Amino acid sequence: MIVVSRWLSKQDLSIFSSVTATGIVVTSFLSVIPSLYVLANNDNQVDAVGKERNQKALNQLTIYVSLVFFLLFLFLSFPMSDFLKISNPLPMLLYSTCLLNTLILQAFVGHCLAVGQYALIQVQVLLLSFLKLLVTFILFYFFGNLLEIVFLSEFFATLLSVCFLYKVNGFSGLGGDIKVLKVYLKQSIPVSATLFIGGALLSIDLLLAKRFFSESDAADYTVGSNLGKVAFFISGAVSSIVFAASKKKLSQGQNATDILLFSCFVAFLCGSVVCVSSLLFSEFIVFTLFGEKYISSIGVFKVLSFSMTLLAVNTIFFNYFLARKSYLFIKVPFFVLVFVFVYPFIWEVSNIEGLANLILYSMCFIFFMNVYFIFKLIRDIK
Repeated sequence: MIVVSRWLSKQDLSIFSSVTATGIVVTSFLSVIPSLYVLANNDNQVDAVGKERNQKALNQLTIYVSLVFFLLFLFLSFPMSDFLKISNPLPMLLYSTCLLNTLILQAFVGHCLAVGQYALIQVQVLLLSFLKLLVTFILFYFFGNLLEIVFLSEFFATLLSVCFLYKVNGFSGLGGDIKVLKVYLKQSIPVSATLFIGGALLSIDLLLAKRFFSESDAADYTVGSNLGKVAFFISGAVSSIVFAASKKKLSQGQNATDILLFSCFVAFLCGSVVCVSSLLFSEFIVFTLFGEKYISSIGVFKVLSFSMTLLAVNTIFFNYFLARKSYLFIKVPFFVLVFVFVYPFIWEVSNIEGLANLILYSMCFIFFMNVYFIFKLIRDIK
């Protein structure tokens, strides 16, 4: 985002951020695919041969679903471009190809989670980030600072990540009866709903910024938002494995509260570094990383660093509740999400700081409700 924001115009940056945010919102619930692998692999009622068949069936299901959503995103590119006030649907069409690679990648990530190869997942995440940066530099150098180049970089980086996991971890192949997966699909419905809510809470503000503000203000919001999201992603290495690690301990009859507490501590610790930095060095950070033209994003950065820290902790709570099969919590973030989306259509949000404050208040409310649900769950267990 640092490279992209410096080399693209504000107009192109606002388009890029809103298009990628749309992809996250529309397909975030498909991140449930790795969790399906975890559920199938931790099923004590299935022998090793059955687990192998289930994995092949899941591989086949992932391919089918990825292709369907690729075609769906192609079809929706035109109305979504109109909603975001993007005159040319080409960015949406290009991003759909990146999305296809990303969805297929879920099959390989799911296998790693299922067998406990957490370190390999983190290597893949770092590799993906490095490849995006490297390919963007190369293509910008040869073809110029074009918006389309950013999506091509995304395409090649995700494709190479798929190839990396295929080379390192192999591929068990396709086959099996997809119908036998219905029990896991049914179990995954709460997980899918939670992933959708989490992805939407993470990105829906970018859609609203592009819809309701000028391209310049939307670009400023994008920079502040992405700086704030460092607080969320910096703890991603921990929050991403809470469900799998908790599920494994619970299936063995052990208490997983230690995983919850440790993960929340790490998320707060990582987030606090970003929050303090946003309060003390926000002008220096924005000016150094993004340049003087984005100095107006400082206010958004300060607010969203706190919001994204709370989202990171809320995500950990979500994963812990899911592992315990306690689904009461889903109603709260769902209605908060609907409120956040509807609010600007009914009541005016005058500036980008107002939108950032709306996100902060929403995250605070969800956090306090999650704490309430945790105490209620502990009381019920006792």
